[in-house]
Amino acid sequence: SLSGPLSLEREIVGKMVSKNYTEEKEKIKNFMLGFKNNQHKDAKLKYVDILAKISNRDIKIINIELDDILKFDEALCNSIMNNTQRYVALFSSCVQELLPQYQTKESDSKATLDIFIEHRKAVQQISQKQHGNLPSDLHNSYPPELLRHFELYFTHLSQQKITSVRQILSSSIGKLVRFKGIVTRCTEVKPLITIAAYLCDRCGAETFQPISGSAFSPLSACPTPNCANSK
Repeated sequence: SLSGPLSLEREIVGKMVSKNYTEEKEKIKNFMLGFKNNQHKDAKLKYVDILAKISNRDIKIINIELDDILKFDEALCNSIMNNTQRYVALFSSCVQELLPQYQTKESDSKATLDIFIEHRKAVQQISQKQHGNLPSDLHNSYPPELLRHFELYFTHLSQQKITSVRQILSSSIGKLVRFKGIVTRCTEVKPLITIAAYLCDRCGAETFQPISGSAFSPLSACPTPNCANSK
């Protein structure tokens, strides 16, 4: 059984806890920028080095170790374990905000995403010149998931109890679970839509719909003010 720093976990399972996610993001940024492997004055800032590598496109995967977070902030660690998907999004958002200040070089080869953004910038600039629109930040026009060139994962606590597959119930949904199993069969990887893109044939506006599950309802009408006012 788990005890010590993790004793709070059982107390908050099943309880709805109101969170100020603005404060949570500040905690996350403090962790990313301040955590060291040890307390020695010459110790490196572990995740700052990772941020620099991500920003320079040297790596694409960020593994956040919960053992590190437990040392830094016990309450934050418990929150992650009990609402993991939410904190993947929060950590990803914080990383995206921090990356620009750590870029020290240009990537040798442009990714498809970079070419896509450059093309959209050019199209937007032409449209603004033709229609006299005010310039806007392109990065605010697209879902943040579409602009990220990294993936973020949490690594379970080293002392976290291993759960059998049969014990993983509906109460485990959204939480970080550690289990062991044997892969007996593999199937082909099937495509899964994560962001649906729509182009209005009336006003030409692009609309993006983030998809979080395996099923979704497509948008039936253009949500832009131009189309809404013309009805």
